[in-house]
Amino acid sequence: KYHTAGPYYDGAIDVLSCDAVHAVDALRFMGGDVTKVASSISSVGQIFDTRFTALVEFEGGAVGVLLANWQAGAREHTFEMHAAGISCFIDANDKVIINRDDKRKAEVLTPQEIAGSEENRVFYGFFHQSRHFVDCIKLNQEPETCFRDAVKTMELVDKIYHSRI
Repeated sequence: KYHTAGPYYDGAIDVLSCDAVHAVDALRFMGGDVTKVASSISSVGQIFDTRFTALVEFEGGAVGVLLANWQAGAREHTFEMHAAGISCFIDANDKVIINRDDKRKAEVLTPQEIAGSEENRVFYGFFHQSRHFVDCIKLNQEPETCFRDAVKTMELVDKIYHSRI
């Protein structure tokens, strides 16, 4: 169901920084370091921003698109990745579709098949993320999801807000 209530936590934090930040983080994880951003942010029937669209260019030449709309008919947390000879469509709640080298038949996998488990905490990544964090603490290593990296995601959120077309 789309978000019908007022601002998050009575306006203490915005949608992009609080909830859609996970999509921003995934975009940055896939693309790398950001070089350019152009965005459109607006409100649809609310007193706070509900629609976030951004075009992001990365150092390696990749281009990413963020589409996050809190007034849409339903929450669909999906990802697409495209490169020379391959496309991948990911719906972490349903399936992954991989098209390679113009083959007529796509490879279709479920998140459960990929993770080797039917448990949501495993196939959605929570278990492995927590396991990685605990292992890093034990080995005195910095985890992949550290504050240093989180700052880069929050800087991208800030760039999205300040790069409106």
